[in-house]
Amino acid sequence: MKKENQQTVSTLFPPVSDIALMEFMERLYNSLAGEEPFPKTRAAVLRKGAKRPFRRAVPFSQLPSSTRTRLLDLARKSLSESLSADGAARLQEGVAKAENGSRQSRNQSAGLSVKDALPDSSAIINHWYAIAEQGQRFPSEIYEKVGQEALQKGSPLVAYDIFSTALKHDPHNVRMRSMLALTLVETGAVEKAATILKALYDTGKADSDTIGILARTFKDLAWKLNSASHMKKAYRLYLEGYRKAISRRGKQWRDQAIYTGVNAATTALFAGMPSKARTLAAEAHHLCKLDIRRGGSDYWTIATLAETAAILGRWKDAEAFYTQAGAIGQGKYRLLTSTRRQLRHILGYLGENPSRFDHCLKLPQVVVFSGHMIDSPGRAHPRFPASLERGIREEIALKLEALNANVSYSSAACGSDIIFLEEMAKRRSKAANPDDVEINIVIPCALQSFRTLSVDVVSGSWGNRLRRVLRHATHLLEANPQQHAANALDFEYTNLLLVGLTQLRAAILDTQIAPLAVWDGNEGDGEGGTASMVKLWRDRGISPNIIDIAKLLRQAPPETRSGNRNEIAISARSENEDAGSRKLPGASTRRVCAMLFGDVVGYSKLSEEQIEPFIHNFLGMVARIASGYSSSILFRNTWGDAIHMLFSSVEAAGLFALDLCDLCAKADWKASNLPKDLNLRIGLHAGPVERYTDPVLQTEVYTGTHVSRAARIEQITPPGYVYGSQEFAAIVSSLNVSSLAVNYAGHIYLPKQYGGYPLYHVRRV
Repeated sequence: MKKENQQTVSTLFPPVSDIALMEFMERLYNSLAGEEPFPKTRAAVLRKGAKRPFRRAVPFSQLPSSTRTRLLDLARKSLSESLSADGAARLQEGVAKAENGSRQSRNQSAGLSVKDALPDSSAIINHWYAIAEQGQRFPSEIYEKVGQEALQKGSPLVAYDIFSTALKHDPHNVRMRSMLALTLVETGAVEKAATILKALYDTGKADSDTIGILARTFKDLAWKLNSASHMKKAYRLYLEGYRKAISRRGKQWRDQAIYTGVNAATTALFAGMPSKARTLAAEAHHLCKLDIRRGGSDYWTIATLAETAAILGRWKDAEAFYTQAGAIGQGKYRLLTSTRRQLRHILGYLGENPSRFDHCLKLPQVVVFSGHMIDSPGRAHPRFPASLERGIREEIALKLEALNANVSYSSAACGSDIIFLEEMAKRRSKAANPDDVEINIVIPCALQSFRTLSVDVVSGSWGNRLRRVLRHATHLLEANPQQHAANALDFEYTNLLLVGLTQLRAAILDTQIAPLAVWDGNEGDGEGGTASMVKLWRDRGISPNIIDIAKLLRQAPPETRSGNRNEIAISARSENEDAGSRKLPGASTRRVCAMLFGDVVGYSKLSEEQIEPFIHNFLGMVARIASGYSSSILFRNTWGDAIHMLFSSVEAAGLFALDLCDLCAKADWKASNLPKDLNLRIGLHAGPVERYTDPVLQTEVYTGTHVSRAARIEQITPPGYVYGSQEFAAIVSSLNVSSLAVNYAGHIYLPKQYGGYPLYHVRRV
């Protein structure tokens, strides 16, 4: 049994989103302006000593967008600096306590510093790099605490950096080495994790926990390589860990015994030793029963009872325990996915239907939505008149209920999109735990610009309705956050992201995607609309659920087919223009490209004599590999230790990056008078870029904000690996690129107000 973190992984957002921050800024501003007061107690604190000369100030909603943006930037910067400074100060205090007194007093002080210094450890994680830049050394207990918190928050890359930093100060720390390996397992770098843990195991210093992690790497490799020998190694290691743990007393060791015992049982089954599997399963089952008598009845205890009952063939007991585990884990999709995946393997090995107990561990389908915008009054041929809104709402609500839609992706234009989001918000409000319902929104440009382009194009309350649904959103992704306009390319890019992100989320949950569209069955008025999305689904073999708006229009009374004439267009339009057609300018010299940034690890340590062999041997290797991809390379450049390339396809970019890393790892750099550990880290991203002629270089270059984002990803990639942004991973998924695999590696946060990035480990299939 694989013990997963007990938090639903979001591939998504920092804890304090721009939406939440903007909402707070608006309330604060309006409160001080006398428009929307806080409760009296809070208002008294805010207004204490203030003369409030601006009681009749302009409401926040009427401020210029540039002013609102400046206020948001100020709030974000102030919050970040406050948290970082506070976190650093408290950690410094912990260091001071830990460095005084005897060993015993140091340990006690370190324990206190962990408790005192981490009242909000998620804030420490978010600003880890800002704190780490100060170059201070902290007690190992703090590194372990913050690193484990990062793992629990679904941010293994942050944890990797934390444990790596700890090992620089204390390279022989067994616990830090095993935790570093665990972060690599979580990111899919199983081979490297196995190497670290095997070296640790060979020293004889590995405890039961470390042995269990090593065993897990062999089990993961066994599935990856379809290797019976690796599965047997996993079994022997789990068994060794189990015997070590069962000989000790205390809850910690009892938990270890249960964990390693049930995994020894399952790996024995997978390795073709059913008799040993049943013996170990019976022992682990007994330990769980004892644990329950002592008050331990958490998710993993019940799930272990279910798993051991299944191995023993006690089907009624297994069903009852899996049902109980499903109830405890409701909404904790990662736990349920891990348990169900393991269960399917067990049932398959026992000759049973792998889906036999799927009803006990219910996982939602992931819904991706697209639909027509509301008609403007001047539309010559009605498609979605306002009079159809009630009927569309009812149809959407019925579909969502039938699909058990608790995870959704959509855009947010006026009309179908916002109605869909309102119905998802209702489902969220009715849920026992609102966080069980995910509402993910993807728009093509900055929010305020999107409102102008796709929301505030007809009169009515669409802008306010958008604001309300944004309050329920789990995540808002602005595909081009620094862009204040959008063309057909941006809407096509947004559609690719919606399809890809949905498929990635469904893969993590081990469930199906359910496309849903409000569509009239006709070709769209422009690129990037509902017709384009339906075609995208069908081209990939996905059959969408269609709400036929043309049929609803035909069934409507004749007087309603022309729409609601009481609505007035916000801006002057010709008779054939409307909010739904959204005639967009062409893409001109912009195109969606895959971007690569590589950094040579160890370059700064090169001597003057090593520069020439570096250029001839290392950069020569890059040039040789690039020659095989010349038809896909749009742009290439190097400077010092940096490599920058643009590709016409994500597949070419991914394969080139992997070829480069593979050859770099295999090369004998010492023979070329270069450091033997010379290495690369590569970051990949995909998005629209613009082609220009550089007046200084007198050559064509590609640039834009997406290029800058690609450069930041490289900075946070572990040496020897290739990581991609969620946009890169989404396009790989949406285009069904069969040669590349992308595995979620965690959400990492950068200093200097750059925000957070969900990253994916890019590998070959």
